[in-house]
Amino acid sequence: MAELNKILLLGGYGKAGGQIAQVLIDHSDYSITLAGRNKHKAVKMANAINKCIPTERCNGMEVDIKNIPVLKKTLPEYDLLINCVPLPSKGDPIIRAIVNANIHYIDLIPSSLKQIQFENYKSIIIHNNKTCILEAGWEPGLPAFVARLGAQKLNGSAKDIELHAVYREDDMATTSVADIVEHTQLTAAFFKNGRWVRNSIFNTQKMHFPAPFGTVKGYPTELAELKTIVPELDLKSLRIYQGGYNLVCDLILFVWTAFGLSKNDYLLTVCTKLFRWANKQFTAPPFGGMIKAKISGDTNSLEVIVTTENLYQATAIPVVVAVKQILDQEIDNPGVHFMGSIVEPTKFQKEISKMGITVKFNDMMT
Repeated sequence: MAELNKILLLGGYGKAGGQIAQVLIDHSDYSITLAGRNKHKAVKMANAINKCIPTERCNGMEVDIKNIPVLKKTLPEYDLLINCVPLPSKGDPIIRAIVNANIHYIDLIPSSLKQIQFENYKSIIIHNNKTCILEAGWEPGLPAFVARLGAQKLNGSAKDIELHAVYREDDMATTSVADIVEHTQLTAAFFKNGRWVRNSIFNTQKMHFPAPFGTVKGYPTELAELKTIVPELDLKSLRIYQGGYNLVCDLILFVWTAFGLSKNDYLLTVCTKLFRWANKQFTAPPFGGMIKAKISGDTNSLEVIVTTENLYQATAIPVVVAVKQILDQEIDNPGVHFMGSIVEPTKFQKEISKMGITVKFNDMMT
């Protein structure tokens, strides 16, 4: 009997990690180890997942991502590492341990610094024939995939892409809120006339979604994953707008951005706590998420709409499908990549649809 692929899931007993583990157990035959600083929580979550199937393929153990000797000893025992926890700002020793372990890697936490750090080891990753995927999940993660899927449906004739995104969840984990707050440090830029042009936060746009979201105010935003697909698709223009959360949260983010408070670590903690409180208090249904892309060619255009009612499940599903594409060798491109710009679009769409994310296409005349 062939040996099962072994996956280590750091942050495995958190909201995102627990959902990823459950979807992995439901849709694969891999062996899953949930890990974190608290062994009791990891084992408890693993036991709960095993009872649901039932199976014995899930187990728990203690692994602190900051403990380099433990990482060096533990990581080489696995085929793939999924990381759901933030790396410290001085995370190069951790990244070096991951690279030297000679395993595949998937990361959910957005970070421009992390991207640079992994790129420094790109030649080693390629030499080891391994794939490192950054910014996996719903958003970031799916916008680049949706754009590439739509362009593929138009047989490569896409010239202009506009993306609209909205998601609402009243009980976000602290790490998820920190991602949102830190992401506002980026200056939004749209691609137009062969170059990326900065866009003001005041340049809002009404976004029209199908039910249950309806009309939502969209703010210009920026995702690193989208910059990689512009040359791939030979686009003339690309832009993305992100919907707000609620009036109080939007005001907090506006003040945080407008007054340039992002350089202070203490204020980052304060803003994260304040946003999480406001999100819990004032975010109202509908909950879930929607990504809508209009992909236009010379003579026709296509609208792709991706929908979920459960954001944590919708974060887990793309991660699991990316894992399967790596381990099944459907992704044959070693190196450092963003999830949305490296997965095979058609097969990826079929798999996420089977697992619970709705994908619809609307043909339109330009």
